[in-house]
Amino acid sequence: MAEGSIPVAQDEFSCPVCLDLLKDPVTTACGHSYCKICLTDCWDQEDQKGVYSCPQCRQAFSPRPALATHVLLAEMLEKLKKTRLQTAVSDAGSGDVECDVCTGKKLKAVKSCLVCLNSYCQNHLEQHESFFRSKKHKLTEATGRLQEMICTKHEEPLKLYCRTDQSCICYPCVMDEHKNHETVTAEEERAEKQRILKETQVKYQERIQQREKELEELRAAVESHKRSAQTAVKDSERITELIRSIERSHSELIRLIRDQEKTAVSRAEERLEQLEQEINDLRRRDTELEQLSHTQHHIQFLQSFSVSPESAEQPITISSHLSFSHVEKSVSKLKEKLEKFCKEEIEQISDRVMYSEIIPLKELKTRPEFLQYCRFLTLDPNTAYKHLRLSEEDRAATYTDTDQPYPDHPDRFDYWDQVLCRESVCERCYWEIEWSGDRGVEISVSYKSISRKVRGKECEFGRNDQSWSLFCSPSSYSFWHNNIVTDLPVKSITPRTEVYDDDEVYDDDDDDVRRAEVYDDDEVYDDDDDDVRRTEVYDDDEVYDDDDDDVRRAEVYDDDDDDVRGTEVCDDGDVRRVVVYDGDVSRIGVFVDHSAGTLSFYSVSDTMSLIHTVQTTFTQPLYPGFYVGSVSSVKLCDLTAEIET
Repeated sequence: MAEGSIPVAQDEFSCPVCLDLLKDPVTTACGHSYCKICLTDCWDQEDQKGVYSCPQCRQAFSPRPALATHVLLAEMLEKLKKTRLQTAVSDAGSGDVECDVCTGKKLKAVKSCLVCLNSYCQNHLEQHESFFRSKKHKLTEATGRLQEMICTKHEEPLKLYCRTDQSCICYPCVMDEHKNHETVTAEEERAEKQRILKETQVKYQERIQQREKELEELRAAVESHKRSAQTAVKDSERITELIRSIERSHSELIRLIRDQEKTAVSRAEERLEQLEQEINDLRRRDTELEQLSHTQHHIQFLQSFSVSPESAEQPITISSHLSFSHVEKSVSKLKEKLEKFCKEEIEQISDRVMYSEIIPLKELKTRPEFLQYCRFLTLDPNTAYKHLRLSEEDRAATYTDTDQPYPDHPDRFDYWDQVLCRESVCERCYWEIEWSGDRGVEISVSYKSISRKVRGKECEFGRNDQSWSLFCSPSSYSFWHNNIVTDLPVKSITPRTEVYDDDEVYDDDDDDVRRAEVYDDDEVYDDDDDDVRRTEVYDDDEVYDDDDDDVRRAEVYDDDDDDVRGTEVCDDGDVRRVVVYDGDVSRIGVFVDHSAGTLSFYSVSDTMSLIHTVQTTFTQPLYPGFYVGSVSSVKLCDLTAEIET
């Protein structure tokens, strides 16, 4: 019976002033009980009037009644304490929401009122329910975020949502800074956001299913790759039947296969972990969204609402194709060719054990993605043509008319304005070059076996099957390989300013602007700065001058920065053009994926703009190289500082 009466007793033995259990209880003549200190404080405030009233029923007393402890009530309270009346209530611990009404030691709140904006323990919740039973205040699970539901400016409850500013507002806000904005009730916006939440959950579920499918496919591909690699190893073990002289080759083949397996599986396993983590993250986020969808209060829901944008990741491509089937054929050849095969064929086997990837390289789009493959390259002075001057610690090359004091060397280009780098490229590699000059440059990659000592095309970058070359000029690009040229639609970005006095001069027959170029090579040297000023005279069949039909152009070469400033003037002033090369440079990025047979050139500015890409098979290490035309220069960029930042 005592246990059954506890809730009633707690309610009846609470002080109407502090709402806590009575302490040192006293009773007024009207029968209401209070904590002695609570009633004393109330009556102290009425001393000036001389009339004292009951805080609950407002019955007046005069003079001020003397207060005496209600002994029976005090004994009952002690009994309630001894029977552990408050066993169902616990003190608020770390992380718990505290009761806003409790004085002294705070009890753990069990509910929060969304109307009163207070949180209540079990005792005070029962009192709250008895006081506001007819008003049906809305309760929710205890939360410590009630103050976030009050407008900080107007101290009014947030009950509306401004779609213009994407924020929760109160009614006074509508007439203030949110006037004329699109506003709806919190309930309406909650319904809309709930719809978006459901759609997002569906997308998360679809992504989870897709990723789980990819995970299984990737696991299967890894197992297939392992089995194929193991089969290739077993096939390669047939080499042990051969004589001792090819056993060394057999060991090398196994090492290549194992290295390939290790690299490919390692990358796949790393991706496995990433996929598993992504699935876990998606599940966690889905759980959070599910919990959020059940939040009762709209304001709290809207403030907690956050839907991550859809990932732009594309499904991974899984390649289970392996290139080990050729090993068995190669082993059969080994049996037949013995020593000869050891010397000549083992290299071919090594080359044919191609870099097989379970997950192909992700397409690189941004410059930081390319920079992770950058290499520090230097020019090899032993390969430089005699008219190329190297500088900046062998990272820049400039054409000069003066022979450089290079010694004879078997690696030197004797007839072409070319130079190779010291470092080779046999994996993924990225580098950037700055170039300038009116006559253009070529940015190339070449096998080391390219010829050096003859004037023919076998030595010239891009004109043979040993090299690939991008020709860059101020007006256009073109790509060369095996003496086949591909004109590229991409325009070069070297700065050029053209100014016409009177628009253009047209020929009456076809409205073309015509200009013939026949050079009269007079050159004048200025002793002060060694500038070369050249006057070029055109026999003009196309832009007509009444006096002498000549067009005169002056070109000035500045030795300091190799700028070219050109002016073309018709004698009668019909057409005037200024062409200025002001020393600005263009930057080209080169990316090689040796094993994939990919070579790409990019124009580098604020973004990466693809100029040209080629897909082939590289059979030897590649060496970056350059052709530098007259009045032109190239420079290898130091990208290490950009990586560090």
